[in-house]
Amino acid sequence: MVSQQIHQALAAAAASLGLNSPINLAHPENPAHGDYASNLALVSFKQLAKQRPELKSPLDLAQLLAVKLSGIEGVAKVSAAAPGFVNFHLDNRLLWQAANQAVREKERFGQALPQTGKTVMVEFSQANTHKLFHIGHLRGTISGEAIARLLGAAGYKVIRANYQGDLGPHVAKALWGWRQLGYSPEQPPSKRMALLGQAYAKGSQAYEDNPQARAAIQKLNRQIYRQDPSVNKLWQQTRQWSLDYFAKIYRRLGVNFDRLYFESEVWQRGREIVKANIGKIFQKSRGAVIFPGEKYGLHTRVFLTKDGWPTYEAKDLGLAELQLKEHQPERIVHVVSSEQREYFQVLFQVLKLIMPSSRGREYHRVYGWVRLKNGKMSSRRGQVVLGEWLLDETKKRLRAKFKMGSAKAEKVALAAVKYSILRLDPLTELVFDFDQAISLNGDSGPYLQYAAARTGAILRRSGKKIVAVAKPKPSPEEEEQLLHLIYRYPEVVVTAAQEYSPNRLANYLYRLARQFSLFYDRQRVLGSPAEAQRLMLVAAAGQIIKNGLGLLGIEAVEKM
Repeated sequence: MVSQQIHQALAAAAASLGLNSPINLAHPENPAHGDYASNLALVSFKQLAKQRPELKSPLDLAQLLAVKLSGIEGVAKVSAAAPGFVNFHLDNRLLWQAANQAVREKERFGQALPQTGKTVMVEFSQANTHKLFHIGHLRGTISGEAIARLLGAAGYKVIRANYQGDLGPHVAKALWGWRQLGYSPEQPPSKRMALLGQAYAKGSQAYEDNPQARAAIQKLNRQIYRQDPSVNKLWQQTRQWSLDYFAKIYRRLGVNFDRLYFESEVWQRGREIVKANIGKIFQKSRGAVIFPGEKYGLHTRVFLTKDGWPTYEAKDLGLAELQLKEHQPERIVHVVSSEQREYFQVLFQVLKLIMPSSRGREYHRVYGWVRLKNGKMSSRRGQVVLGEWLLDETKKRLRAKFKMGSAKAEKVALAAVKYSILRLDPLTELVFDFDQAISLNGDSGPYLQYAAARTGAILRRSGKKIVAVAKPKPSPEEEEQLLHLIYRYPEVVVTAAQEYSPNRLANYLYRLARQFSLFYDRQRVLGSPAEAQRLMLVAAAGQIIKNGLGLLGIEAVEKM
């Protein structure tokens, strides 16, 4: 990429002046300021001013750098701008090469070559069995899948993993509630999860309010761990109901996992690891085993209860060991809500102490929680907005507003929900807005699908073969800006992958679609003197929108 050449040239120019400031490149908001801009002169001026008194301002330094940076291949012009930016304008031929390449390579455009030995595990969704799949899980699942697709496009080998809690107090609460409600294990598939959700809510409420129920649930929890015959069959049966339920949702979302991990397969090893490190990393406190996090500026957490049972923390030790052993990933990206931030800080510190090889390989990709108008969702109280309900309701509204058939409405509903989640910075808390999500005129998934369909309609109407542009005619402003955006696509994919931030790509696609619409509304394509090159731009923009939507897990549609 030319950006890498510019970065290297800036680093060399800085070194020649004795500067050690970080090199930053950004895309200027104003296209007149070029394709890339660096603030090196602004951040380095004070450092150099005493040695070079002839430089009176950051702008003087920017002008000096501009002279030193001339001659970069693919860069037509380097200029300085107040108060001290160095701007880089790309060669027009390079931009048209990118457009030609997008049309020629089609789905492969923006895909990097495989990086040998670069394996990343993306662990996401983490919906626990015996609980319903709510819109918080939906956000984590959609975000994790998009991150996995972006990493794959950036050349990494990706392992999609899902770690599910199929043991623990939540399971005991659900099974206790199931028995209290008198539900029979013989239930039709359509009712199973709704009844299990009711059972969990009842068990959770009783656990908080009734000491006798709490004791019974704790006993049941121990029996589940020990695979007591009196409860094991019901546990196995209801566990499978959950897995079948999740599998159906994942199929609908277009999500596949390479490895499903369960607490039931790692809890024993996790407990062994903790016991082996008592007195070294862990210590006993009131009968429990804890990690004294205060020594590391963190908080203390329990790893084994006073009854000797492992907590989530201990189980995660067994999980980490297994994941690292099975796949030897360069990094494990845990896509988990912001509420678990402090939890992961403690966990990663413990892992570094016990498994030094894990240092730098465990990463928590935080995403903001999803909230209702009256507060946070709570499956304990039964206040859950289900992921399936959100998809179904979006689909219903699309059918009512746009008279869509069921199959098309399903694709557009998925686009609406997925894009509404992915367009936001992952840290931003999400409040879903139906009107915005299904709009064909705003920052939405259906709008991007419409833009892609519009490009296809133009190409079909032309009936002409798209040919490479060798000597482009002079372009008006709308065409030039579209061309510059087309060039950026591969770089956006890499940046979004490296930062685990699908919103980078989503925001770019919206900007591209909006610029395409502006170009098409103001410039004639079919029958114009520049028809061939404009058809090339239409084809390139359409291909990139389709490719980008695919990386977000969104399917383009031929007609809206």
